[in-house]
Amino acid sequence: MLCGFPSLGELVPDAFIPELLHQHAHHCRAKQVEHRRHLGQQAGVPTFQSVAASCRDEPPRQPLSVTTQAVLAPTDLAGIAALFAQAQTAVTAEGATLSNEHCRLVPNPWNPAVPNGVAVFVGTTMVGRLPADLEATYCGPLAQLTSKGLLATAVADLWAQGAPGAVTSARVTLQLPEVAATELAHLWDVAGDPAAGACGETQRATLAKCHQLPPVGWPPGG
Repeated sequence: MLCGFPSLGELVPDAFIPELLHQHAHHCRAKQVEHRRHLGQQAGVPTFQSVAASCRDEPPRQPLSVTTQAVLAPTDLAGIAALFAQAQTAVTAEGATLSNEHCRLVPNPWNPAVPNGVAVFVGTTMVGRLPADLEATYCGPLAQLTSKGLLATAVADLWAQGAPGAVTSARVTLQLPEVAATELAHLWDVAGDPAAGACGETQRATLAKCHQLPPVGWPPGG
């Protein structure tokens, strides 16, 4: 007993102490592995969410003359359901609509798995991606804008069908600014082929010197 407190041996039979120490060591190792995994996620390839969190919205651009439908993944339905719940708009079997929602266009060319990826966010919620042809056109100019800590914005109409909190079908209609209206789009066209989504090295070096553009592969916040 120490300072009025019983010792470990007085509380726990000797036979159980090795097992308790083993469990404690296993718990500590698991915590260390989880901590290293978390750090690896932070230091690894940027996600759409991390890119969005690192940037602020630029002032809205007009006109919003490009109309398209977002491409939805099954995982996007839960986020859409949450947006309807936040707006206190019930989702029904006939369908419900959220109109004129401010949305953000989030590129992530720094992820080799989706080199032209452009996600659409309403607030902090991802509600789909641009169609592949528009991703190829928009990703480069949007990435140049994002490298300055800014995101281009658009307007979205969300339609959802199902039941409150359980969306089974959804559609996201987007009104986008023209790609030429996004900041640095004209520099991107001069620097390289926008369809290829990459700048020529010589031209880019000149632009970087004149306009302080980030190096190729620079992730926002990196």
